[in-house]
Amino acid sequence: MLPNGKRNYLIFFFVAAALFWVLAIAGAFRSYSPIPLGDMWDGYLDFYIKASAGDWGVWWKTHNEHRIVLSRLFFWMDLSWFNGSVWFLLALNYALLVFSCFIFWIALKERLPEQYQIPGIFIAIWLSSWSQNENLTWGFQSQFILAQLLPLVAFGMLHRAASNNSIYNNYFIGSCLIGVLSLGTMANGVIVLPLMAAYAIITRIGLWRVLTLATLSCIGLLAYFYDYTSPAYHGSLSSSLKENPFGLILYVITYIGGPFYHIAGGKLGGVILAQVAGGALILISTYISWTSLLKSKRDTLELALLFFILYIGGTALGTGGGRLIFGVDQALSSRYSTPSLMAWAALLVIIAPKLATSSEKIKWQLWLPLSALILAMLPLQFKAWRSGDQSVFERGIAGLAVAIGVNDQLQISRIYPSAERAISIGKAASEQELSYFSRTEYKNIKNAIGKQINGPSEISKVCQGHIDFIEPIENENNYMRAGGWIFNQSENVSPRAIWLIDQKGVVVGYGLVGQPRPDVAEAVDKKASKSGFKGYFLSEAQGASVIVFDPISRCGFSSVLPEIFFTLTTNGNKTQVTVDANQVLQNNQWIGTDYQKSRIDGLVVFGSFIQADRDKGEISLQLKRGDRILYRSGPTFGKQYLSLSFSNTEIALPVSLEWRVLDFSSKALPDSFIATFRDNGENRGEWSAIAVLASEVVK
Repeated sequence: MLPNGKRNYLIFFFVAAALFWVLAIAGAFRSYSPIPLGDMWDGYLDFYIKASAGDWGVWWKTHNEHRIVLSRLFFWMDLSWFNGSVWFLLALNYALLVFSCFIFWIALKERLPEQYQIPGIFIAIWLSSWSQNENLTWGFQSQFILAQLLPLVAFGMLHRAASNNSIYNNYFIGSCLIGVLSLGTMANGVIVLPLMAAYAIITRIGLWRVLTLATLSCIGLLAYFYDYTSPAYHGSLSSSLKENPFGLILYVITYIGGPFYHIAGGKLGGVILAQVAGGALILISTYISWTSLLKSKRDTLELALLFFILYIGGTALGTGGGRLIFGVDQALSSRYSTPSLMAWAALLVIIAPKLATSSEKIKWQLWLPLSALILAMLPLQFKAWRSGDQSVFERGIAGLAVAIGVNDQLQISRIYPSAERAISIGKAASEQELSYFSRTEYKNIKNAIGKQINGPSEISKVCQGHIDFIEPIENENNYMRAGGWIFNQSENVSPRAIWLIDQKGVVVGYGLVGQPRPDVAEAVDKKASKSGFKGYFLSEAQGASVIVFDPISRCGFSSVLPEIFFTLTTNGNKTQVTVDANQVLQNNQWIGTDYQKSRIDGLVVFGSFIQADRDKGEISLQLKRGDRILYRSGPTFGKQYLSLSFSNTEIALPVSLEWRVLDFSSKALPDSFIATFRDNGENRGEWSAIAVLASEVVK
C-alpha cells in the first residue's frame, strides 16, 4: 500500500498528465486544416506526384539538407491510403511522442525501480508540452520526432547489448538497424552511428561490435553525402565557427534551453531563462560524464543517455551552423523544442536516482520541484485550447487561390512562400485529385467559373448577408478578392461555400464561408459567429448585379459588386507619391498619425490615430487620375472606407500593415475627383493613415 504522501502526489501527477495530453490533442483538432503548409508543398505533394510517376530517386533526394526517407514513406501512406487528409500524419506525431514516453519510462524503471512512477509520469507531461506545437499540429513534422526517438532507442538497445556476451545478439543487431534507419530521418541522423561506435569503445562491448559500427558509420556517411548539395540560402558550420564562434555557442545554449523560453511566456526574460537553463544542462551533463568515465565499472545506461544528450547537442550545433545567419533567436523556434525536451527528459532519468536517496529527500528534491514545474507549464499548455478558426480559414482561402489559379501572393504566402510555385504544384495535384483538391469545396471550382448554371431562378429562400469589400490583387488581372458574410436564418446555419452568379446565370466568383464574425453574431444571431466569407471573382464582373448563392440550401441574397478604381502595390516607395499636402481639403479630421508614428523624409503623415485606436474621422483630397499616395492601416478589417465624389458606393479598404502605394490610375476614373478616407473604428487595430508630399518639398 502506498503512503498517503506518495498517493497524493501520484493523483496530482496523473490528473496533470491527463490534462496536458487532452489539451495537446485538442490543439491539433482546433488548428486542423487539410491545406498543405510550407514544406508540405514540395516535400509531401510534389514528392508524391513525382514518386507516382516512377521517379525512384526522389525518395533519397535531399529536402533542404535532410534525407527524409522515413517521413516520405508516411507521406505516401497518407496520400495513398487516407486521401491526403493529414489526420494520419497528425496522429503519427502524437503516437511517436507516446512511444518516446514509453522508452524513457523503461529507462527510468531500470534506474529507479522503487520510485519511478512520479518522474515517469512527469516525463509524459513534459513531452506533451505545447512549446513544440509546430511538431504536433503540422503533418510534415514526423521526421523531427523520429530524428530524436530512433537514436534514443538505438542507444538504449546498445546498452542492453552491452550486458549480453553474444557478439551479434538481437539487441546489437536491432541497434545497428535503427542506427541505419536514423540516416533517413534528418541530417543529424548521420552522427548516430559514429556516436554509437564511440559508445561501444568507451563501454568496451567488444572489438567486433566496434568494427561493425565503425564500418556502418563510414558507409552511412558516404551514402548520405554522395551527390549532396547544401542549401544555397543557409550558412555552414565551418563558416559559423570561423566568423561567429561566440554566436554559435550562444545559439547552442539557447537551443538546448528553448522549452523554458516558451514556458516563461517568451520575450527577453524567457530568452535569458532559456540560455541559463541550456548552459546548466550542458554543465551538469559534462560533470556527470566526467565522473562516469572515471568509474572502473561504467554504468552503460547512464552513458547511453549521456550519449543521447551529446547527440542532441550535436543536433543543436549542426542546426546553428546552418541557421545562425538568421539570428540566435531562431534557435527558439517551436519545432526545435522537441529535441530539447527529450534532452531534458534524458537528464531527469540520469539524475533521478541521485535525488532519490531517501523517502524524505525524494519529496523535497524531486516531487516538489517537478510539481512546481508542472504548474509553471500550465499557462503555456492552455494556449493549445485557443481557437484556430481565423488561421484555419485563411489557410482555406489560400488553398482556394491555388485551386482556382489566382496569383494572390499576399494570401498564398500564408501556406507557401511563392504563389507561382504553389499554383504549379497545385495544378498537378488537382488533376490527380490529391490532398484537399478532392474535397467538394475545392474540386473543379476553376472549371465552373465563367460557366452558366441554374442560378437566380433556383433560389428557394433568402439568406441574410452582405458583400463588405472587394479589392484588387497585385500582379493578378483576371481576379479580384471579395469578402462579406452570409447566414441562413431559416435554418440557423451558415453555408460552407458560396457562388457569385450574375443576372445571366454565369458563375463569376466563388468563396468559402467560416470566417469568425463576432460582429454579425452580435447583430444578427449568435449562431452566425462563423458567417464570414472570402473568395475570388472575375475582374470583368466589377459593377455587376450578382446573387451570393449557397448551392446546397438554394439560399442567397442579391448584391452589387462595386467597381474598384485603385490598385494597392506591395511596397510603399515614397518616390512614387505624386500628391502633396496642399491637396488636402478643409475640415480635415485626420490630425494624428499612424500607430507607429512614422517619420518619412519629404512626406507628411495624416492619420486617424490621435490619442488611441478609438479615434475616428475622415480626410478628403482633391485628386486627378494617375495620382498616388502611401496608405497603411491597423490589423483589423472593416472600419476603414474610401468614397469617391462621382460614385455613391463606399469601398471598404483592405488591411495594409505596411506602407503601400495607393494608385488612382484606373481608366474609369474622371480627370479630377475628390477622394474621402473615413475611419469608423473604435476598437484596437482600427486606424488608418496616408502619407503625401510635404508642401515645402513641392514648392
